[in-house]
Amino acid sequence: MNLDFGDGMAAIGLLVLILSLALRRDLGSRTVIDLSWKGFALKADAFGLLLLLAAAAIGVPALTHFLDLNAQITAVRMERDESRAALAALGNLTVSLNLVFPSESSPNVIRLQWKGHAFVTRRGVREEIPHDDHARFIGGKGGIQVELNDLHLGDLIRIELVDGARRWISASVPVGNADLAMLVQENP
Repeated sequence: MNLDFGDGMAAIGLLVLILSLALRRDLGSRTVIDLSWKGFALKADAFGLLLLLAAAAIGVPALTHFLDLNAQITAVRMERDESRAALAALGNLTVSLNLVFPSESSPNVIRLQWKGHAFVTRRGVREEIPHDDHARFIGGKGGIQVELNDLHLGDLIRIELVDGARRWISASVPVGNADLAMLVQENP
């Protein structure tokens, strides 16, 4: 636990408050301040003055702590707004994905007889939409790669690949992954 000057002041203020409440009968009869100036008068007994000092000793550190928290909250909000602006500035993303197939059932990547389909679920939307117009499937010795355009951070991507009687489906993954694991399914 890390105590600072404000915590000490609050503890002293609390102690003064408790003592003044315990001794209020003795303190209430003693006038400490009796000032008058141009028709204005200020009178305080010892009990009232001690209550005022205790309230200040407790309240000032609490106020400074509140103001510090308020400054921290303002800083976090500014960072959040800057992050949102940076994400919006990214705009449309182009993503390149490697399709990873189970070793015993991968499609023939050299002979291009397979058909690929891309699907996207936009962030904040539940419905999955076809994304074939913005997808390019590239096959070669290294496997199959998919290039997808018109994506945004937070979108979910799902890929389907059909080769004859077999069909592979990936799980929906967020934009930012580099590899998609493909699961084989037999075509009906």
